[in-house]
Amino acid sequence: SEASDVDGGSGSRLALSLDWDRSILNAVPERMSEQKIVSSYSDGSISIHSFNSSLETPSLAEKERWDAHTLFGCPSEVWTCSFAASSSTGSSPASSDGSNLVLSGGDDCTLKLWDVRSLPSPVAKVGSSEFEAGVTAVSYHPKLENLFAVGSYDEVIRLYDMRMLGGEPLCRVNVGGGVWRIRWHPTKNGRMLVGAMHGGCRIVNFKALMNLRVDITGFDTDRDSLSAEIESEFTDHNSMAYGADWLVRDGGSPEYAASCSFYDRRVCMWMSTATNLNTIK
Repeated sequence: SEASDVDGGSGSRLALSLDWDRSILNAVPERMSEQKIVSSYSDGSISIHSFNSSLETPSLAEKERWDAHTLFGCPSEVWTCSFAASSSTGSSPASSDGSNLVLSGGDDCTLKLWDVRSLPSPVAKVGSSEFEAGVTAVSYHPKLENLFAVGSYDEVIRLYDMRMLGGEPLCRVNVGGGVWRIRWHPTKNGRMLVGAMHGGCRIVNFKALMNLRVDITGFDTDRDSLSAEIESEFTDHNSMAYGADWLVRDGGSPEYAASCSFYDRRVCMWMSTATNLNTIK
């Protein structure tokens, strides 16, 4: 195992989120040994680490760090971060190397897009005119390039097109709880699992995305045709649901989800119809 001392030993900043560069999954073999991790922190900063597994002793080293979010002149928690690249194409709308682009969301009610080659200013940002509370979750679509989802304490999930980040979201859906986790389905493009804190968990369907094919020219659909429906809810947690992820077997059936809650230290596994199968405390 390898560790990186991200706070200089002071213990003054907490790591709040991280994301692996998924474009590596479609990279040439010589690039596979060196991977990137983006992470965000309670002191308002973001870091990019390089992990090299080709050495006799694998190494983890910080390559970039910058101040990303502030609130009333003070550092703001950066609740979420993500590379803007899918595993299908390994590219982004602005670069042939999507690992140069990073999305972040903070307690300052702001979503920001960064290009690590032009720091410290963001390429684009969406602020409090859109978000009514802190931005808590960002999830880039694993297959459909240019498309990503954003969640907030304001209980709304928004879909954005990277090519139109300065405009209106493609879609908004209220899930009935602060959004802490967003997980796109690994094989069904328009299906999403949400950890909605005090609201429990939700499965959301975006029907217009279901039959779209992987295409390096990018996601391109009529805004008016993109709507969402909440297919099912899971509310058996006795506390706020923070974590959620898909458990999909080969062949796709049966389909399960797993979720966890905070204060009651509870993990649940359930079917996508929201029928509770097993509970582990």
